[in-house]
Amino acid sequence: MYTVMVMTSVSVAAAAVLHRYTVVSVDWVTVAIIVAENTLGVDGASA
Repeated sequence: MYTVMVMTSVSVAAAAVLHRYTVVSVDWVTVAIIVAENTLGVDGASA
């Protein structure tokens, strides 16, 4: 579980950087959370 939390945190942090410096109107944080949930099988992380 600890590893999953770290991986998710890193993904969200990277997405936040992309979101800040991109001109594309895509919510990279939401995308990262969705990808993390789908990849890791995490349930309720976006609640």
